[in-house]
Amino acid sequence: MKVIEDLYDQIDKLNSVLDSFMFAQIEFNTQTIFHQHPDIALMGVGLAAASNPLAIAGGKTGPSGDLLAAGT
Repeated sequence: MKVIEDLYDQIDKLNSVLDSFMFAQIEFNTQTIFHQHPDIALMGVGLAAASNPLAIAGGKTGPSGDLLAAGT
């Protein structure tokens, strides 16, 4: 019975590690999907059109369509 208990404990530990990894991966994926960068072209158009570089989309790129579609 000791072998079975040890095996059960190892499976339980592995399950805990896997759960932690999955949670961290989901958090990373969520941050990656919505990550943006400043877009100099949008800032230039916003500045020219409205005297405000953040007038169009906050002067940032949009979320990645490829990542959104992939569900990353």
